[in-house]
Amino acid sequence: MIDRMQREVPTCRLDEPAGQAGTRAQQHGFSVCPVVNDSGIVLGAIRRHDWEKDPTASAEQLMDAAPTTLRPNYPLEKAKQRLEESDHGAFIVTDSDGKLLGAFVGGAADNPAQSGKQQLPDAKVWS
Repeated sequence: MIDRMQREVPTCRLDEPAGQAGTRAQQHGFSVCPVVNDSGIVLGAIRRHDWEKDPTASAEQLMDAAPTTLRPNYPLEKAKQRLEESDHGAFIVTDSDGKLLGAFVGGAADNPAQSGKQQLPDAKVWS
């Protein structure tokens, strides 16, 4: 799965307004925005329905503190199946310490040419 994940993922901080984070996420085609600390450790995630419900609330107030995450070595077919069965649109990919590595997004996973164009050698965390 590591070769099919997007490494550029818009992120936000705990104190950031959810609407601001949501706008940034949507500009890059995401319906989820991981909440990270200064070290890139995933603390939670906010989703579109959260930031649309209360855009002035902080990410910390609205975040899911236990978002579903996958490891980069998770089997691709299982990741696709889990994504199809969920309403998430994407899964956050972390290392074993919880550091953000990227996101597994269904559409990009089915189109290697598209995911290759969006891949970077190292994960880039936006905030």
